[in-house]
Amino acid sequence: MKSVRPKKKLGQHFLTDLNIAQKIANLLEFENYRNVIEIGPGTGVLTQFLIPKTKDLHLIEIDKESIEFLAKNYPSKD
Repeated sequence: MKSVRPKKKLGQHFLTDLNIAQKIANLLEFENYRNVIEIGPGTGVLTQFLIPKTKDLHLIEIDKESIEFLAKNYPSKD
């Protein structure tokens, strides 16, 4: 699977700009929190910048295609 296409029925709009994702992650101050939840990670553009900033990042995603993409590209540390 190369990419995931946004699904209108789910109201998906994927963040694609790596520079914007990096800026968002840099603005977040949660290094002291043990658990962080990202809701609707889509293709993980923001996820990749959140992973090094937290001990436990939990992703909540309802789209099966996105879940498969995330599992393949961002395997669990467990």
